[in-house]
Amino acid sequence: MKITKIRLTMLPPGSMPVCAYATITFDDQLAIHDLRIIRKDERLFVAMPNRKRTRPCHKCQTPHTIPSRFCSNCGNSLRSGSEHTANSRTHVDIAHPLTAEFRAMIEREILDSYHSNLANGTDLSKAEVFDNV
Repeated sequence: MKITKIRLTMLPPGSMPVCAYATITFDDQLAIHDLRIIRKDERLFVAMPNRKRTRPCHKCQTPHTIPSRFCSNCGNSLRSGSEHTANSRTHVDIAHPLTAEFRAMIEREILDSYHSNLANGTDLSKAEVFDNV
């Protein structure tokens, strides 16, 4: 698969840790939205799109995010002993590469595009959208 388009939405500098959002298109056939360019410890990396996990209330079936303790609809307690441990994941990936090589290629292409927009003297005082590749 080849990346045929990268679309960046640059954010103002004060919006740390997220520096920009990206949409990538593969072979002009498949688009993945909401990748984030994040700065952490003076390093940039690309985070894949994800969503918060939910589970239904056992009483009324209203969906709630994993860390919720009580149902906002009926007030029922949502905690059960074995279901929630310190290692419970609250977010799950929507799309992600299956190999380290593919992840590295995606990250390299997106970060190269991000750096080229910065080098072109991009005005980051407001969100801007750029199409690359």
